[in-house]
Amino acid sequence: TFTCKELGELSIDLLVPVKAWLAGSHENHGIYLRQETTDGSDYATSEAKDTSTRPKLVIVYTLPVK
Repeated sequence: TFTCKELGELSIDLLVPVKAWLAGSHENHGIYLRQETTDGSDYATSEAKDTSTRPKLVIVYTLPVK
């Protein structure tokens, strides 16, 4: 659960679900962003005319030490 307080990018830490997927303790059915209310928040699609508002995925990871 998260609350957007301003316009702009939103970072969501997915470490816990990704670890569960990798460990096999939960099946990976993806991530679903759902709005509980209609407070004026919205998400642009990947086809949005304004390319700066299109969603993007940035993955940050650390390679394991050998």
